[in-house]
Amino acid sequence: MATPYTRDLPATERLDSFLPGIIAEACRDDPLKAETKRTTLIHVPKDAQRFVVILAMLALAGGCDRSWRAETTQTSLQLGSTDLARTSMSQRIRLGDMQLPPRVKLSNSVYFVVVSKDRLRFHVNLRHRNQTIANPSHWRVWIEDGQGNRHRPEGIDRLTMTPVSSSYEAIVRDQPTNDLPLYMVTFFEGKGDYTFYERDIFQGDMNELTLVMQQPGYEYRYTWRFVPDDSERAVDVAQL
Repeated sequence: MATPYTRDLPATERLDSFLPGIIAEACRDDPLKAETKRTTLIHVPKDAQRFVVILAMLALAGGCDRSWRAETTQTSLQLGSTDLARTSMSQRIRLGDMQLPPRVKLSNSVYFVVVSKDRLRFHVNLRHRNQTIANPSHWRVWIEDGQGNRHRPEGIDRLTMTPVSSSYEAIVRDQPTNDLPLYMVTFFEGKGDYTFYERDIFQGDMNELTLVMQQPGYEYRYTWRFVPDDSERAVDVAQL
């Protein structure tokens, strides 16, 4: 049986009436990409339509899954000490958007606190034009240590969703060209706390911890590496 992707199309049927379905299937859980990648095409001879549709399907399906990483090295956290000693460095992943100017990046930041030896709390702040992607409750989340042990959160607390509008200026050679905003950008900001509870989940000799967040088409990985207290803290490094 022929699949929907390779069915013969009538000679009078435009491919642009069919490709959005391919896009929605290849990125079916990412409506933003399905919207921004929709394209209008010209008529294609019937004998070439099958080939064009298969190529489009492969190209789109291969471009939907992306992973971003943020990594930092810091001194080991200390339980039962000051709030600063129990709190990790904040990390961020800054992403652009096809419908925003290249220089406009939306920041997705995370830090965590050692509440007790059995409980860790991760504070997340997500920004995206798509409300679903900005919502912390719509992600599949876990943490993993340097030995590959995984833990899933018991829940999410203090969840808030807020629409935010920001004005931006044109930048030329790192300097604003004028004092007036040239355009307005509106996005959603989602905040929440992931709480992980398990007996002895925090180990004083822990050398690495990674928070993994996944949605179809997206994966964020935030990694902390820990060194002895007398080592110098490093600045955050975020990379694609």
